Order: sequence, then structure tokens, then C-alpha cells
Amino acid sequence: MLKLPTPDTLVQQGAATRTTQGFLVQIHATYAGDPAAVVIEATLQTPDAAPDAEPVESGEVTFSFVPAGSSRRADIVFTRNPEGYELDFQVKSFVNP
Repeated sequence: MLKLPTPDTLVQQGAATRTTQGFLVQIHATYAGDPAAVVIEATLQTPDAAPDAEPVESGEVTFSFVPAGSSRRADIVFTRNPEGYELDFQVKSFVNP
């Protein structure tokens, strides 16, 4: 039987810091699946937006290798201040080595 890999990733928002290029949002990703490379998309959306509405802004981060049971930290830059918006995360893709 073929065992399918799973992107069991919990992503949490850390601190947001104003920089000269926008707002740096720290993310913490905890990975419980098989070892993999993982791409995570972050989107800013207005709180009352329709479910199918385009995001106000989005960003993406790629972890080139995440061992099973490990955590990683990264930063995503937004031009808008994330306060006042909903910040959502989604695993967009993953590749097992």
C-alpha cells in the first residue's frame, strides 16, 4: 500500500515589526509530517470580506527542508500593517526528499 505524505504543519503568527520596507511578520511553523520542503502562503484579508474575496495582500515563504517533528521560524514582509486584518496561513505545496 502506498503511504501518502501529509503536510501536517501548524503555523502561528509571531511579532510584527515596522521596517523601512513595510511590516515584517514573524511566523513559527511546527511540522509533524514526513521530512519535506514546505511552501506556506500568508494572506491579509479584511475581517468582513466574503470567503471568495481576493486577499488585500499575500506573501510566501519556502522552507527548503523541514525534518519531521521540528519547528522553523521565518519572516514575511507586507507593505500594509497586519493589525486590523485577518492573517491566514495555508500550506501551498510540499515535496518529500
